[in-house]
Amino acid sequence: MTYEEMVEIITKNAAKVPSGEILGHIAVQLNIEGEAEGAFYVEFNNGKVTVAPYEYFDRDILIVCSAEQAIGMSEVRYDPVKGFKNGEIYVEGNIGRLEILKEMLVKSRKINKKKAEARKKTEAGKKTETGKKTEAKKKTASKKKAETKKKETDKK
Repeated sequence: MTYEEMVEIITKNAAKVPSGEILGHIAVQLNIEGEAEGAFYVEFNNGKVTVAPYEYFDRDILIVCSAEQAIGMSEVRYDPVKGFKNGEIYVEGNIGRLEILKEMLVKSRKINKKKAEARKKTEAGKKTETGKKTEAKKKTASKKKAETKKKETDKK
């Protein structure tokens, strides 16, 4: 994986964070070591999430981790607090903001899950409705055919 591919994945995941649901400001710089090495930042600012491929000197937190861990955080499958406590990642700055970051990511995941479930229910309802409409159209067509045949028979 290249640095650009990793940033693109994290940017796509950040776009899934529901606008307006996350209030406050947290600026996180991630220094990636190993595969896809480089630095970028993620800024949460009153419902908007920005990902940019460069350093952010006015940051709240600096996280040093692997590309896999960074993507895991953006997908809410890697817990940065647990990773810090276990020594898997290095964190510098306001450590309390790390817990807030985790809570924001978890909250956005829950919101997206609810939206996806609601979308599935709506789609299932539309399919049922479409099936009923199709059936009604078929019945109407059958009635018209029967009426046409009856008129033809009556003419004879």
